[in-house]
Amino acid sequence: MLSEKKGRGGQVESAKLRYRLQSEQKDQMLRHALRLPELFPIARDRLKDGLFDPRFERHYLLTLESVFACVDRYAGGALPKSVEALHAMTRAEMAARLAAGPPDPGMAQLLLGDGGLLDFLFDETSVLDHAWGRSLLVDFLRERSVYDPLCELIATVGRASVPEGLGPLLEQARNSDLQLEALKATSARSAAAFGHKLRPLDKTSTGIDFLDDFMAGGDAASEVYGVLGGYGSGKTALAIQSCYAKSLQFQYEADCKGKDLQHCHLFTYEADYAECVRRFWAHAARIRMDSPGMPELEPELLSHTGQLREYERCLFAKEIAREGIDNFPGEFERLQAARELMARNVWVHDYSGADENRQRGTGYVDEIVAELMAATRDGRPPGAIFVDYAGLAAKRYLLARGRSMDELRHYVGGMPDELMQKVTRPFNCRAWLYHQLSAAANAKGFTSTFRYTDSAEAKNFGENVAFCFQLGVRDKATNCLQFFCDKTRRAKGAEAPVLLYLRGEINTLERATDMTINPSLGRPVSKSDASYLDIAIPPQGGQKNKAAPDVQGVADLD
Repeated sequence: MLSEKKGRGGQVESAKLRYRLQSEQKDQMLRHALRLPELFPIARDRLKDGLFDPRFERHYLLTLESVFACVDRYAGGALPKSVEALHAMTRAEMAARLAAGPPDPGMAQLLLGDGGLLDFLFDETSVLDHAWGRSLLVDFLRERSVYDPLCELIATVGRASVPEGLGPLLEQARNSDLQLEALKATSARSAAAFGHKLRPLDKTSTGIDFLDDFMAGGDAASEVYGVLGGYGSGKTALAIQSCYAKSLQFQYEADCKGKDLQHCHLFTYEADYAECVRRFWAHAARIRMDSPGMPELEPELLSHTGQLREYERCLFAKEIAREGIDNFPGEFERLQAARELMARNVWVHDYSGADENRQRGTGYVDEIVAELMAATRDGRPPGAIFVDYAGLAAKRYLLARGRSMDELRHYVGGMPDELMQKVTRPFNCRAWLYHQLSAAANAKGFTSTFRYTDSAEAKNFGENVAFCFQLGVRDKATNCLQFFCDKTRRAKGAEAPVLLYLRGEINTLERATDMTINPSLGRPVSKSDASYLDIAIPPQGGQKNKAAPDVQGVADLD
């Protein structure tokens, strides 16, 4: 049954409803729970007195008490194989209990009479359906242990008040519901997989070559990836660059291959909405962040075709030589084209707490799930999400609940698995999760090697990701850094790190193909400068190499 109601905002909310179990269904639930060996332990553990109404369901309580007493006394706690024997033992036990209490002829007839409840429960001609019995038991437990307590809370509080600490109560109810759902069926399946068609890996290009090289061609639905970075190494820049690149890939899949358009969702806990938009504009249209019109997001102040700024003449020199300076689009035209592309499938969720809703961004992964459910309902299904970053997501969740920061490492380290269980698998999408390197890792030098265990707060951050990347410490003189990948689940990866430029002025990371690392200097140098390569030969016997200029002098040349 489907119920629709109008919310206060006029939006239609749909909820699947079912009727509460009726007497006949509860009788069947009890028959299956007390007869099937796989359900009996669950019934024994979970069918407690408090779940039954003593006014109208005393016959169920008496039945359970009698059966459990007989099983303990005569069968050592295990369900007897003989239904007839259990029936006889239960009948005798129940008669003794009824005789010891106040006279109740009606109850005796209901339980022990011809065609009474005991005859129904232990009728050996009845056919037992394992799946149906399990489903009835779970539905009953869900009614009594999850739904009824919430109803009682609402009835007690009334509509005039709102209970404090509602989040933990709802979280407890949800956890109970998930535990009951897990009881519905066994997860065991044959590894032979006869008759089972394995789902192919839905892998597509990330749109960024140095990521694709590590990942054997691209990212895949249902996977989670981790990216660690030092201070100022370009984590947010890479998140925005990856989000935009993936959105274009999804557009290609939709326009050229006939697939449904998938959407990219960026969840930002540090940069606010305006900052993210500014970075998207800078990257997608290759406009300098400090160009007039960018700081305040004023497109009318941007350059136009035929009126290029000096940096554009340098940045696009090859394209201008090919197309002519009067034909090459200016900042305004490039931005208009980029905005049309972004409008199709790029969405920013401001979880920084900078807007009027200070509580937004305090709900950890469950809040992301709620946003994605709403997005899917509104026709914006996620193909990829980008979360920047894990440390702030966990910290804001704990602070909002008054929890100790000692728990931070558990929430940071557990976030990849939470995203996989609640986001990437249910929504069949990818998730990129960004996080900081530790303070100790940030203190390392440019040439140092970084691993996923260098994560801040939680060394196990990379355990549950398919790939874990590390943005190394940036060389401030050249804006170069090394890009590592030390966790690969389905690809060989790369044997060596990749040298990248961080072009912060246009919010872009790209291969530094014209640079190499000079081990003697411990920094990147230009491949075209032979004098730099001479310095790479260390002096012998502690003597200075006279052919090489001073290191300080080299730094000054840059």
